[in-house]
Amino acid sequence: MIFTQEVVEEFLKDYELGKLLQLTKLESGFESDNVKIITERGRFVMRVIYQSPNRVFDTMKIYDILVSNGIKTAKPVKTRNNSYLVDINSTESLVVQEFVDGQPYFREYLDQKPVLYLRMLKLYGKELGKVHKISSTCFNFVKFKVIGPCNSTIRDIQRMNPSFLRMPDNPYVQTEYEKWKFEAETVLSHELS
Repeated sequence: MIFTQEVVEEFLKDYELGKLLQLTKLESGFESDNVKIITERGRFVMRVIYQSPNRVFDTMKIYDILVSNGIKTAKPVKTRNNSYLVDINSTESLVVQEFVDGQPYFREYLDQKPVLYLRMLKLYGKELGKVHKISSTCFNFVKFKVIGPCNSTIRDIQRMNPSFLRMPDNPYVQTEYEKWKFEAETVLSHELS
């Protein structure tokens, strides 16, 4: 999606964020197009995510849980209808999240600065530890939207290019793969199992 000023202003009608003051293009992410916006209420990122609305809903809910537990991440902004997203179609959803200041680092740059790399690993280790602790308990108190079998991860894997899933002829590998597939089909009642 191309985020022109007109497009952003149209989507802003679904939110209570005030008038658009500034628009800055961001590098698109994996399965998303992103733009930084500044409104009368603050700085935000507007994103079109190319996934099913249920999956986007669950992802935004996780962001909300993490923020409410003190993890510094992009808090989702709810719409006027108290939803996490604007449903564009079956494979595209629009979300707005608070903008989090940060510096992008690329592996090539970090490889040249090993001290910085180690420092960042320590920081990420602590933060990921917090995320793990929170996420391991969130299923006890959050009801996620259950997805249909047509959207399940296993079905997606099975529909992929067969060459991607070609297993070696080794019987042990074949057996382990079949066990994994069976367990995954059993466990994945929704994307977040």
